[in-house]
Amino acid sequence: HVSGWAIDPDTSSPIAVHVYTDGVFSTAVSSNGMRGDVASTYPGFSGNHGYVADFNVPTGAKQVCAYGINVGSGVNSQLGCVSLGGNPIASFDAAGLTHPGKITVAGWAFDPTDPTRSIPVHIYIGPVGTAISANLARADVNTLFGITGNHAFNAELDAAGGVQQVCAYAVNDTGPGSNVPLGCKTLNIPSGSPIAWIDRLSARVGAIDVSGWVIDPDSASSGQVHIYVDGVGYAVNADAWRGDLGAVIPRYLELYGPSHGFNFSVAVGAGAHSVCGYAVNIAGTGSNVPLGCRTVNAPSPEPFGSLDAAVGGYGSLSVAGWAIDPDTPNPTQVHVYVDGVGYAVNANAWRGDIAAAFPASGPLHGYSFSLAASAGNHQVCVYAINIAGAGSNQGIGCRTVTVVDGSPYGSIDWAISIYGQIGVSGWALDPDSNNPIPVHVYVNGVGVGVLAGDYRGDVAAVFGHGPLHGYTYIAPRASAAPQTICVFAINTTGTGSNTLLGCRVV
Repeated sequence: HVSGWAIDPDTSSPIAVHVYTDGVFSTAVSSNGMRGDVASTYPGFSGNHGYVADFNVPTGAKQVCAYGINVGSGVNSQLGCVSLGGNPIASFDAAGLTHPGKITVAGWAFDPTDPTRSIPVHIYIGPVGTAISANLARADVNTLFGITGNHAFNAELDAAGGVQQVCAYAVNDTGPGSNVPLGCKTLNIPSGSPIAWIDRLSARVGAIDVSGWVIDPDSASSGQVHIYVDGVGYAVNADAWRGDLGAVIPRYLELYGPSHGFNFSVAVGAGAHSVCGYAVNIAGTGSNVPLGCRTVNAPSPEPFGSLDAAVGGYGSLSVAGWAIDPDTPNPTQVHVYVDGVGYAVNANAWRGDIAAAFPASGPLHGYSFSLAASAGNHQVCVYAINIAGAGSNQGIGCRTVTVVDGSPYGSIDWAISIYGQIGVSGWALDPDSNNPIPVHVYVNGVGVGVLAGDYRGDVAAVFGHGPLHGYTYIAPRASAAPQTICVFAINTTGTGSNTLLGCRVV
């Protein structure tokens, strides 16, 4: 059975192919069979350039050659020669790593002298050979060569670590011919010292936590690490589930399985501690691998926190910050002292930034507090309260806060007398509120209340308390004598007192 393809560049039509056996003409065929792969490689020609020839020959070793017959200029071309009927025909398809210390080889082989039999294949890993049998089914091989029987091999073999040459030979065990080398493949088989990583090393109140993973490339078994804390050693089994290792080190999850993680905690006192790690070599070549040393600080059990802000406003002051009791992730409490007077405040507001900085404590540790206060300077101090375990209340900051007078303010824009009437207009607002406030207008000592709720966009632009703060008052003139108009802005919210905006004579 001979098959292949042939093209003459002088024509796109199929050409003749002549086949010779031991130099003697055997048959002529046309290269008119469909070969899509040839058409895609040589797009200027059609896909009908494949040829197949089947003919009988006597038993024994044969030299079979095929020639493409020239059309136009040029000469006939030898397409190739193959020795048959003596040496085995075979292929070394694949060699790969399957498990630590194990490789798999695969391919096929048969002896054309008796193609119904399964023949041996010798696999050499370095200088060490192993005989296996090509006795597995391969329907595609049988179809291609028109034979029967089982001719595939697929075997798992032991292999030492390191770079290994894996070579295959098809063994001629019947009739004429000799063993056929099928080629060699190079494999880099993991071996040696452990591979490891410390993912997390952190301290909390009363303990240090260490986690990571370790793999000994000579073994699929779970590994071990030794952790030294202040010179005291602890043996830790690395047998925790770590399915993420497949993404970190490709193929290792498949080869070694997922049980290579470790988690370790040890009780310590507050302060600085030295932590060192070693990955232990449990099999094969290699040695223990140092993972480095670090100094971590275990926090004190005392509560701690921050006074982030302390500000004064119109008639009030406000403080904000966070506090943590390291003995518990629960919200704690702060005491706020203003001029020596204390107020208990829960520190339970969401603070995602604090959770990121202190993950063991969680996010519910923010506090805020506001208090009405008189104008002037006030001393504000905040204490984090110890609510669990050992420790005592801790001061976390003091500030001097200036409170501004919360009295209303405003303006008389105009006061006039015209056509038997008098009038006054302007604006007024209370800095403790955005709502309109009343003004009292006094004409020659007689008062009347007016709401300062007219639209004044200019006032909103300057003072930022909204636009509804304008007022206008018009009344009949009592007499021709001069009239005195006075306007008071009325304090309605927070601290402060009524404010005289001014007087006019009209």
